[in-house]
Amino acid sequence: DRYYIAMEYIDGGRTLDHWCAGGRLLPLERVAEVVLKCAQALDYAHRKGVIHRDVKPSNVLVSRSGEIKLADFSVALLTDSKIDETQLLDLVGSPAYMSPEQLCDESITHQSDLFSLGNMLYELLTGRLPFAAETVAGVTHKVLNLEPLPVSRWRDDVPESLERIVRRALARNLVDRYANALEMAAELSMAFSGLHDPLATRAVEGRVDALKRLNFFAEFRDAEIWELLRWAQWREFAAGETLVTEGTDDDIVYVLVDGTVDVSKGGKAVRNLPPGECFGEMTYLSSLKRSATVTACTPVSVLLLNADTIAKASMRCQ
Repeated sequence: DRYYIAMEYIDGGRTLDHWCAGGRLLPLERVAEVVLKCAQALDYAHRKGVIHRDVKPSNVLVSRSGEIKLADFSVALLTDSKIDETQLLDLVGSPAYMSPEQLCDESITHQSDLFSLGNMLYELLTGRLPFAAETVAGVTHKVLNLEPLPVSRWRDDVPESLERIVRRALARNLVDRYANALEMAAELSMAFSGLHDPLATRAVEGRVDALKRLNFFAEFRDAEIWELLRWAQWREFAAGETLVTEGTDDDIVYVLVDGTVDVSKGGKAVRNLPPGECFGEMTYLSSLKRSATVTACTPVSVLLLNADTIAKASMRCQ
């Protein structure tokens, strides 16, 4: 007859508050990684119909091993229309991190969490709040009327990529803010890669552009293409090289990004495939052995997807 909630215990965990002070700021790479993981956690929560409503450094735990845990869903809002229990709809959360719509006591959405996450990103980068004031009224005035000082004003090593993410997350107008957490995570992933290896980032950007040119990905948003590239394999094959052999057994679907391939069956040519075509999907769906051989006519680039890859993706991407 006793109700309870079981939660993971984070042994020796510290909150991000520890690294928001001027003398203890994290390296840029770590800031991007931490906020990226928080965005991924919010994406999961939002897809389950949960809006956190109180995203801030003191609600993010860092374990001894460096794992990031988004915590304290005590004032979360459930958006499932089937839920008819009473929920706390009053002004809740921490005013210093609240979105304009929260401070004005208007309807909130998952984008409200992203504004709070932008606040946290600004603070982790600078050691300062973007809309600091002594009263809730003062915070509200700044959030609704003023632009925060650029991050580079406080820290001259911050690249434009992170500055741009902060600006978009803190946009007052919802249409200018990130549409969802996955979109913000994708840009953070790009920024994180760029901080490690700018050349690698340019290579991935080239792959994103290549996929966007294909009709196969016409309905994909940029965030979903970035997500897909994190999980899928990108392979290059030389002219004359065999990609698929008739009679073999695997579950890979190939998307032809660049170049052309020949499809043959029993040694006889069947057809030629141009960029944008996919092959291998019938074997993936039916679990049968390969019924044809596919050979590169020219140097080709292909994206390889399998069951594990697809299972890792968000539902919209799937």
